[in-house]
Amino acid sequence: MSVSNYFQALVAAITCLEDYGLTNTLTSSSESRPSGELFINVRVDLVDGSVLFIREYVSARQGYIDHFSYADQYQSADESLIFRYDNAAHKPPLQQKEHKHFQNGEIIVCALPTIEMVVDEVLGCLTLSK
Repeated sequence: MSVSNYFQALVAAITCLEDYGLTNTLTSSSESRPSGELFINVRVDLVDGSVLFIREYVSARQGYIDHFSYADQYQSADESLIFRYDNAAHKPPLQQKEHKHFQNGEIIVCALPTIEMVVDEVLGCLTLSK
C-alpha cells in the first residue's frame, strides 16, 4: 500500500462518523516528502463538542505502512483527554514505545489500533454519553 492510498483509506474510515451524522466538521491534510514519507493531520469536530485528532508520520516500505510517529487522540468538549494512542517517548521509559493513555491518567502498553478500531472506540464513547 502506498502512503497516498493509506491516507485515502484513513479518511474514508473516519468519514463513517459523517455518515452517522455525528460530525460538525472534518478537516484533513497531508504533506508528502520526496523520500515517500507522509505527514497526516485530521481533525474531526463531533456534534457533542468532542474532537478526534489523528496525527501520523508514515512511510511505505515493501507495501507495508511504517508509523514513525503517531498520536490518535479523542478529547471531550472541555478539552479533557478521553483516550490517546501514541508512540512518544516517556520518562521513565515504558516497556514498549506504543501505548495508550486513559482519562484517569493510566497508561498501558498497547499497539497502534487500526483507524477503524479508533472510530469504533469513539462511537462507543458517544453512545455511552447519551
